[in-house]
Amino acid sequence: MDEIAAAIWKPGGQRPYIFGAEARPTCTNCRNTSVWGQFCQYRGSGPVCPDSVRQELLAAWVERGYELPLTLTPCDFWRHIKGRTLYMMGDSMMLDFFKAMKCFMFEFWPTLDNAPLTTNKTLVELLTTSTVEPRCARLVHNTSICYVRTDEGQDFHGKALPALLENNMFSQGDTLIVNFGLHHGTSTYQTVLKGFAAFYKQNVGRLPRLFWQQTLAQHFDSPNGEFNGGKPPFKCHAIRGFKKLQARPSCSLGGEGAMELEPGYSDKYGLQQGLWRNKAADAVMRASGIPIIGSFNESVPMWKAHRDNGQGYECTHPCHPAASQASRGRCVGELLAVLLRLAGGWVGTC
Repeated sequence: MDEIAAAIWKPGGQRPYIFGAEARPTCTNCRNTSVWGQFCQYRGSGPVCPDSVRQELLAAWVERGYELPLTLTPCDFWRHIKGRTLYMMGDSMMLDFFKAMKCFMFEFWPTLDNAPLTTNKTLVELLTTSTVEPRCARLVHNTSICYVRTDEGQDFHGKALPALLENNMFSQGDTLIVNFGLHHGTSTYQTVLKGFAAFYKQNVGRLPRLFWQQTLAQHFDSPNGEFNGGKPPFKCHAIRGFKKLQARPSCSLGGEGAMELEPGYSDKYGLQQGLWRNKAADAVMRASGIPIIGSFNESVPMWKAHRDNGQGYECTHPCHPAASQASRGRCVGELLAVLLRLAGGWVGTC
C-alpha cells in the first residue's frame, strides 16, 4: 500500500483509472474533446466533483488501505464483458452507475456516444421511462454496456424484463445489474421485492447472470439522511451516528462491510443494515440466491460528494467521480470483486 500511495501523491502522480486516469502506456480517447471525452476524464463537463472532494476520497482510501479502487484497471474488467452485454436497469441512481461504468471502459469505447438499445421502435417506446430511452455504449469486439430506465419494482417484472425476454435481447454470458428502491415507500417495497423474486425464480434459466445493486445513502438533514420533503437547494449533512468504515474492507456477496458508529449511538434506523430499504432487499435477494453488490457503506461518508442539478444542491445524486465510482458502487470495484469470486479469483490483462 505504501508504494501505491507514493505513486498517487508524488508530483504529477497517476490518478486511479476509476478517476479518469489516462491509459498507459498510450491513450487515444484522452485527446478527444467531445462532451463524453471531457466528462469521462472529469475535466469540468457535467456534474464533476470539485478537486477537493476527489482528493479527500483518495486520502480516505489510502488511509484505510483500500487498494481495489486505487489499482483497478479496465483490463481487469474486460475479460468479464468482452463480446457480451452488461445491462444496467434502475432509476436515475443507476444511470449514474451506467455513466461511471462506461467512463471506466473509456478507451474501449471508440465512438464516445450513446447508441440505441435496439432498432425495434415498439420495444424502445415500451422501455422509455421519464422520457429516458434505453441506450448503450458500444465498445470494441461486439461488447456493450446498456442502460434501461426502470424506476419502480413492478415495472421490472411486470413490463421491462418480460419485454426483453420476449424480444430475445439477452445472450449467453450477458450480465444484468438491477436496483429499485428510492421510488418506493415502506407500504409498497416488500410487496414489489417479493414479486421480483418470484419472477426471477420462474425465469432464472432465461435471464442473464443477475446482480442486485444496493441503494446508496442519501444525505439530507434528517435522522437517517433520507429525503423528508422540501425543495432545492439543500444543504447536505453527514449521517448521524456514523463514525468510520473498517480499515480494510472485505468484499463479500452479502455486501455488508463493517461500519463503526459513534459511541452510544443506538442505531434505531438500522444504519449498519443499510437502512430499511437495503435491509428488506438484501434479505429477499439472499433468499433468492441473487448476489448483492454492496454499495451502501461506501456511500455513507460521501456527504460532500453531491451535485447541483440546476436548482441548487440536492443530496441524493453524486457528483463524479465519487459514489458512483467508489460505492459497492459504483461500483466497478465491487462488481469486479464479485465477478472475480465467481470466476475463481482471476485477474488478468487485456
